[in-house]
Amino acid sequence: MSAQPERRSQLLPLVHIAKKQLGLDDETYRALLERETGLRSAGDMTDDQLEKVMAAFRSQGFKTKRQQRTTAKHDQGRFIVALWIDLWQLGAVADRRDAALDVFVKRQTGVERMLWLAPSQANSVVEALKDWCKREGLEIVYQPGDPDPGLTAKRAVCHAIFAKLAQYEDGQDGFAMEMDYSNQLNAEEAQGLANRMAYRLHAFKKLVVGDAPS
Repeated sequence: MSAQPERRSQLLPLVHIAKKQLGLDDETYRALLERETGLRSAGDMTDDQLEKVMAAFRSQGFKTKRQQRTTAKHDQGRFIVALWIDLWQLGAVADRRDAALDVFVKRQTGVERMLWLAPSQANSVVEALKDWCKREGLEIVYQPGDPDPGLTAKRAVCHAIFAKLAQYEDGQDGFAMEMDYSNQLNAEEAQGLANRMAYRLHAFKKLVVGDAPS
């Protein structure tokens, strides 16, 4: 029996899992498929085209459950990854993958991988990333007794990205109504909105000479 059907049966579900994990709406998802393969439906793709789509999703931060467990072995590690993704959503970094984060970590501490950081080193990386987020316009104000600080942070990220989109003509189109109700979004909805706006922001930055994220 050919191994191809088994490979396809593994790839197709992963494509849809990645779409959900990255919070892509249908139009953003299909635009990515078309950009990578010329097709707008995963079901019409060859195995090689599906692999190409998965490579694009991984470049945007998609991880399997096993990879997520490996990345986030301690609270500081999860916080560092979250801040790095915030910076990607803010257009401050071009690559949200762990490999790019490890390059930043090594530059800050001399340690090859984020997972190998001692607690004091992890704290210094956290503070550096928080300062960078502030320079990018992200200010998170927590209220006493906040029941979900993570949701508060993600809503703040949405507001910061939306503000950055204002510098581009039509940059905020299609997002104003959602932003009006952003304080009512749950965590999944806020993450999805942040990702959709982030894709828009990165697209605009690539079109502006000299304004591409580093």
